[in-house]
Amino acid sequence: MKKHLFLVIPFFVLMVCGCGKGRSDELKLVIGYIPHIQFTPIYVAEDLGLFKKNNISLKTDYGFGLDAFSMILTGKVDFTLSDSDQLIVSASKGYKLTSFYQYYKHYPVSIVARDNIKNIADLKDKSIGVPELYGTSYIGLNEFLRINDLLDKVNVIKIGYNQIPSLLNNKVDAVVCFYNNEPIALKEKGENIVEWKVEDYSQLTGASFITSEENYKNKIKSFEAFKKAITESMHWIDNNYDEAVNIAYKHIPGLKIEDKPFWKKVLIRTVDLCKDKNEYGVPEISRYSNTVDILYKSGAIEKIIDVKSVLADNK
Repeated sequence: MKKHLFLVIPFFVLMVCGCGKGRSDELKLVIGYIPHIQFTPIYVAEDLGLFKKNNISLKTDYGFGLDAFSMILTGKVDFTLSDSDQLIVSASKGYKLTSFYQYYKHYPVSIVARDNIKNIADLKDKSIGVPELYGTSYIGLNEFLRINDLLDKVNVIKIGYNQIPSLLNNKVDAVVCFYNNEPIALKEKGENIVEWKVEDYSQLTGASFITSEENYKNKIKSFEAFKKAITESMHWIDNNYDEAVNIAYKHIPGLKIEDKPFWKKVLIRTVDLCKDKNEYGVPEISRYSNTVDILYKSGAIEKIIDVKSVLADNK
């Protein structure tokens, strides 16, 4: 089987600076993306004072091209939210990183086509657009193709984050996306689509909060406080979606009032990704083990690692 190259690209970065006793721990949050509804748990925790209640002071910045893992390991930042498959890739190379809170408990990747493609077999010899030729979307696509005996039987094309126009303008026959975003938008446009969730075929692990082993030991109280605030925020959102969307609107420039029903749907799907049986933050070892096996078989990692070595609370 052809080996694929997977690069470590951070999703977003959080930086913590410890302060003196009796004062709030100051956290600087840098997100490697634009402000988005998927970050609403952070916005809600800020606006409801959940960080403050847990002795945390948070400042948030945004930017692209951040190498979060290197920043952690060189001491420039303390932790990040990134794809857990990339954590495994880094750990296989000997980097001492660890996941301490599971953000996406379910794998978010979907393959979406217009309804002229009726079933999976119809994808043979078709073109599938993927944002990048590495990372979570690419890994999910390759696992979906492998399970359905379509590896090397489709044309995979890098399209950037232009899934909707690429599909609607017939540049590709199908696209790879997160099922808490583009599929909802396509349906809102009145498009008839066919969607296959990778989650239905293979139990992979999603994004998590990640730090170094050393940071986790040295700042465990701060990490525990952050976890508590985010979990409380998740539960609140799940019972107050309309209010949560209003809070998110204060943090995300350019959103239109008339689009609130759409963004509420996105938020509901996002929270569904983050929970399992109304539980937040706890990783599933079986998902990590399955992800390790898949990355090894695909050539993304050269050796099998012990999944407990990348899970802070399971060492």
